[in-house]
Amino acid sequence: MRAATRLVLIVALAALALTSGCRRGRQLSEPPRLGGTAPPMRDHEEPRPDWPRAMVVAPGEGPVLYLGPTPQEPAIGYLEPGVRVRVESAPVNGRVEVLVAGAMPATGWVPASRLGAHVTEARVVEGTPAYLAVNDVVSLHRPEAEDHFAVVLRPRLRDDVFLGPFQTTLPRAALSERPSPLADAVAGCRRLAHGDAVALYDAVGGTQTATLPALDPPLEVEVLSQREGWTEILAGQGPHVRGFVRASLSPCVAEAPGPPTDALPVWMRRERGALYRVAAGTRVTFNGRVVARLREPGWARALGNAGGPVIDVFVAVDDQAAIRGLVQRGTLSPAGRMTSEALEGALSAPRAAAQRCVAGLRASGSAPDGVVELSLVIEASGEVSDARVTASPGGGEALEACVVEAYRGATLSPTPEVGPVSVLESLVFRAPPVAPTPAEPEAPAPAGD
Repeated sequence: MRAATRLVLIVALAALALTSGCRRGRQLSEPPRLGGTAPPMRDHEEPRPDWPRAMVVAPGEGPVLYLGPTPQEPAIGYLEPGVRVRVESAPVNGRVEVLVAGAMPATGWVPASRLGAHVTEARVVEGTPAYLAVNDVVSLHRPEAEDHFAVVLRPRLRDDVFLGPFQTTLPRAALSERPSPLADAVAGCRRLAHGDAVALYDAVGGTQTATLPALDPPLEVEVLSQREGWTEILAGQGPHVRGFVRASLSPCVAEAPGPPTDALPVWMRRERGALYRVAAGTRVTFNGRVVARLREPGWARALGNAGGPVIDVFVAVDDQAAIRGLVQRGTLSPAGRMTSEALEGALSAPRAAAQRCVAGLRASGSAPDGVVELSLVIEASGEVSDARVTASPGGGEALEACVVEAYRGATLSPTPEVGPVSVLESLVFRAPPVAPTPAEPEAPAPAGD
């Protein structure tokens, strides 16, 4: 690095593994509106006394947290299965008001079908291919007599791939809002053949109970036993399916480790857009209502125009929850990534432009000397969206204006791997030394007579 230039990258510690396709923040209904007043509180009944007050989010497809109970009110967030919530109302239009626990407490309305409990005892669900392992989550359907609950389960083969639904009855004592420290042990991992749907049977030579769909990459299962050409398997992320297959299985392939994420939430890795750190204490608003507050520093992806005092973002602290809403610009700081080598190459053009501008000042008779320290924000597109002088010892207004003009609005190449990136740059300007004027030779002394 050049002696005259000091670069400090303020970057995220994460080496991001961005996945394509699943941009969930932008799938959340309409963007939030700015300003206005919070909608009035709605009258609703208190939670039903025969239902648990503390519940967990059950597996399902799409967003789970909504701004209100009516069908017209937009979705505002995702919650991972197993996230604990406190029920605040009886169902209204099929939705229940909840308070979300965790590092980013939130409030909203959840479909009643997505509220449930952990299973504390492993069991086969008779008459179905479903199998409940300890800590699987089921949806609570309705209370039954003698301290039982009718529950609904949808075996989840992959994030958005489900079988079922299936219904059964469980004792209340076998349900809990908190996971058990004792989880089921699993056997060796095997992978189904690529591109083949596989029939699942209830026993060796028995009745077909389900079809495992062809997935890419192929579905991975746990082998429980093998006999007479049949393999007993357990499949899914919970709830599970259990049964027998007659299909070729291959060992699971250990995937090459990807770049470390250093606690970057999964929701941020699934989304694209400018990446920011979010200060603890930040409030997230949607249509004038506070819907979440960060207890700890978090992350955000910009979804809309990043200009102005507020930004439309998809924000998360951990893998448990992600909320869309508006936050104040002052609560965000850029958290992009760019290597020092790429940065050196990208800044060469505005540095040269600054030097030319300063040379023009000198040619006009000014002799600007000094140091100019700049704070830069480089967007993912390579555009320098902000360039401001933080210090200018020995400089002056003309020198500062020259440097800012050279950087602000410039489009750099190469661009950041993830933007925006915040950079501190120091430039030192010294006038070239003036060579001494050679002395005129003395006239020779006149010759004597």
